[in-house]
Parts: sequence; structure tokens; C-alpha cells
Amino acid sequence: MSKCGNEQTEERLVRMRSAPECLSTLVVAFSEEDLIRRPTDLAWSITEIVCHLRDVEEFYLDRVRTILTNHDPALNAFQPDRWAVERQYRRCLCQPALDAFVGRRRETLSLLEGLGEDAWERGGLHPLRGWMTIRRIVHGWAKHDDEHGDQIRRAHEGRP
Repeated sequence: MSKCGNEQTEERLVRMRSAPECLSTLVVAFSEEDLIRRPTDLAWSITEIVCHLRDVEEFYLDRVRTILTNHDPALNAFQPDRWAVERQYRRCLCQPALDAFVGRRRETLSLLEGLGEDAWERGGLHPLRGWMTIRRIVHGWAKHDDEHGDQIRRAHEGRP
């Protein structure tokens, strides 16, 4: 249980705790063909979405660690489309990407669940989003999980 007293943050953490199982349940239901099929030429396949979630998990975890170890750090923006090309998402296998996501999510939750109330309000300056506290990052992180869960469902239905 988070030491953080904010109800909304606790609700986000509950959603983040459930994401690995929800994602695993979704992915296991699909054939290999389903996993690599893009709904359109410009939309990501399920495997590409899982690779993105894996990489964003690492990125956000590093962002929180940066905030915790530095005073008011500058935060980097990320470019997911560039990552997809540079990290060759289309050549990746879904299960190893999912396994990596699940492992990183465990690390994330371990760190977040150990934070004291003061740590939740520490932050850094993002070039596009302004001042971002750890609490605000976690709220966006949970929303990001939900959005990509929906994207996986749409991709399976052949919709972008």
C-alpha cells in the first residue's frame, strides 16, 4: 500500500498493479499472426504496442529516479515513433517484450509503494508539459496504460 494519502493516486496505483495481468490476458488470447498484424499501414501492431509499453515503463521509471536523486531536474521528452524505428519493434517478439514490461512494472511499483508523502510532490521541469511531480507522472502513466490497452483491443479488431 502506498504511503501516499492521495485517493486518486492510490486508484492509479491499483490500475498500474493490474496492468501486467490485463496485458498478459489480452496477449495470450491472440495468435502470432494477430500479434504482428497492423490494422493499417500507419498503426502499430499489438507487438509494437507491447514494445512501446516496455520502453515507456523503463523511461518513466528512470524519470522518477531522476527526480528522486536530483533537485528540480530537467526532464526529457520522448519520441515513441522514433523508438519504434530505432528499436525495431516490427522485428521483436511479443512475449519477451511483455516479460520485460512485467519485470519493469514490478520495479516501478516497488519504488512507488515505498515513497513517503513528500517524495510524491518532488518534480522536474518538462520542456512541453511544464512542472511535473511524481504524483502527476503516475496519474499520466496509469492513463497511458489504459489508452494502450484500448489500442490493443482495437488493433485486434482491425481498427487503428
